[in-house]
Amino acid sequence: MKNGANFSVPGSGKTTTILSVYEKLRLEGKCNLLFIVGPPSCFQPWKNEFYETLGRKPTSLILSGSNKNYRKSEYYRSKDDACELYLSTFHTALNDYKYIIKFISQIGINAFFIIDEAHYIKQLGGAWASSIIKIGKHAAFKGVLTGTPIPKSYKDLFNLFEFLWEEFCPLTEDDKIQIEDWEKKNKSEEIKALLNLRIGPLFYRVSKKDLGLISPIFHDPIIVNMNEIEKSIYDSVKAKIFELDQSDYFRNEDILNKLWKGRIMRLRQAASYPKLLLSAIKNYPEKLIDDSDLQQKSEYYDDLEISSKLEALHELVMRLRGERKKY
Repeated sequence: MKNGANFSVPGSGKTTTILSVYEKLRLEGKCNLLFIVGPPSCFQPWKNEFYETLGRKPTSLILSGSNKNYRKSEYYRSKDDACELYLSTFHTALNDYKYIIKFISQIGINAFFIIDEAHYIKQLGGAWASSIIKIGKHAAFKGVLTGTPIPKSYKDLFNLFEFLWEEFCPLTEDDKIQIEDWEKKNKSEEIKALLNLRIGPLFYRVSKKDLGLISPIFHDPIIVNMNEIEKSIYDSVKAKIFELDQSDYFRNEDILNKLWKGRIMRLRQAASYPKLLLSAIKNYPEKLIDDSDLQQKSEYYDDLEISSKLEALHELVMRLRGERKKY
């Protein structure tokens, strides 16, 4: 089949599995580089896992965040001076997809193209998904990795298998229409039966139960009282939660709902980090900080005091460090 999906839970070895498959294909002369697209947080783990799994450090290149002209020059490398491991973000893949296609289409380059945290491309018709699918058509082998293949809807699977098999997608247009209809009618068992028939052999999944983990230890929350200034900011915002101007009552229900939601978000910001109050909230039709005292305290908070949460965290970390313990 050449391509496949690994939907195992985090920590179960998805990266290690792909690296093992890649090495087998490389030794058979079918593949000579890995091209990974995923969030930046996956870059270092791929490098570390490569060494831990295969016992050698690859020549690697991160194609993200640098000057576009520099990236463009890297795509013109030949098979003789290409790296073995390429790491890119979804955003960069969108911007550079024509150059990536040109690179992996070269004679002598057989790329194993991997989408890590593949639920990022679940949006049907989305720009990220469209660019990834276009690139995938030129790869020798393809794989998708995600521990959450269906985060919101069964439709989240459509792009993943479209990427893996393009015109030979195991989910036909009729299947997709049927799944959408059944989902509206909450017919989950029928959807599961259809998916098991169509894609059952095409993905692998390890569940948490399969890992045989010991039972988790849940610690009681550490209650930390706010320091003086952050408490005054929090109380000011809290008071405004229940203050609606007389004119607000004449607004439509949608506007009122946005006001309430926005004010609750402001309260969470005040509890988290007061300077967040200075930022704008999308679709929030008012500015909560309207008095100079609250504005000053929020803007210069870092100069006035250290949050009690940070103080408590620092104390905890230093104590555990001294005891050579983890929390």
